[in-house]
Amino acid sequence: MSSTPHHDPGAAMRLPAFRAYVVSRAASGAAMTIVQAAIAWQVYEISGSTLQLGLIGLVRFVPALGVSLLGGAAADVYDRRKIIQLAQIAPLLATFVVLAAIATGQVSLLLLYGVVLVSGLASSFENPARQALLPQIVPREVFTNAITVNSTVQSLSFVTGPTVAGALIGWSGEGAA
Repeated sequence: MSSTPHHDPGAAMRLPAFRAYVVSRAASGAAMTIVQAAIAWQVYEISGSTLQLGLIGLVRFVPALGVSLLGGAAADVYDRRKIIQLAQIAPLLATFVVLAAIATGQVSLLLLYGVVLVSGLASSFENPARQALLPQIVPREVFTNAITVNSTVQSLSFVTGPTVAGALIGWSGEGAA
């Protein structure tokens, strides 16, 4: 018999709490990137400006940079699951506002930048809470496996979202994405 520990690549996925975490991560990551791609498309459609398109990243990143410290502190003090849930509600509601604006012909650059700002600020709370939650739901023995699975799912969802958005936009216009 070998004294080398057996590596089980599926160990973390057998944990119900981790499976729920992964499904949540995949769904929210794909949804977020679908919305980002659709907003980028909408900004370019309205403005025709690559500068306006580039400003989306600044509007999302710069305010979120400072707020993520607050998000990390909140994740240390409050229920991480609740923080994640609340942080996902904000961009969801903002997305519905954009859909209504597109449907009524009232979409504007200011509205789109506002949605990007709200989503970026919400992510500043969600990401620290999500990362701090992982060690709570996965035992130490499978933590490395859980990190690998989580990173893979996150990367796949970030690639899948824009692909789906592009297909939806190509199929039925930017309002569908």
